[in-house]
Amino acid sequence: MFRLRLTRLLILWLFSKPSKFLDTHELKLIAWPLLDVDISRMMAHAFTRAFALGRYQVMFGSEFRRIAIKRKWFPMTIAEMSTLSKPVFMFERFSVTSQIVCWTDRRIYAEQKIVVRGEVRARCIVEGLPFSPRGKLTPAQMFDALALHIESPPIPVDIALWIEGREPVAANQKH
Repeated sequence: MFRLRLTRLLILWLFSKPSKFLDTHELKLIAWPLLDVDISRMMAHAFTRAFALGRYQVMFGSEFRRIAIKRKWFPMTIAEMSTLSKPVFMFERFSVTSQIVCWTDRRIYAEQKIVVRGEVRARCIVEGLPFSPRGKLTPAQMFDALALHIESPPIPVDIALWIEGREPVAANQKH
């Protein structure tokens, strides 16, 4: 069902006016039974899929889609950290907001939120980058393709601490 929802959204994004890549992107959804909601009648397990749709919206609902399609680039999530404060219930309308927060020479960091009637129910910090058929791309390559020549905003403290805490794990994976 995720693939059907993604296909529908991709078609909508392809025929809509693209937004600015660095803007806050908002995707409005409904928590459907059997698709998003489990036997408990609340969306507790499907947050990661909703966040994934938000990341696809950043890439394919924005001005970046033309470049991504032409060059066969796709988003790759390297790591993510999610926190859930309150579930979304069956048939409840919610929004997934996604925004690129900062970047380094190697990675891009985004913040995503699931919001119901102004209340943040879940938050996700994502580390990612675009991939091409030839492999990883740097943020500089991506921004050059968009003709955006800007410096990254400062890395927020919570993201910096998360990156620092993950470094020993990443170092151990290289062996």
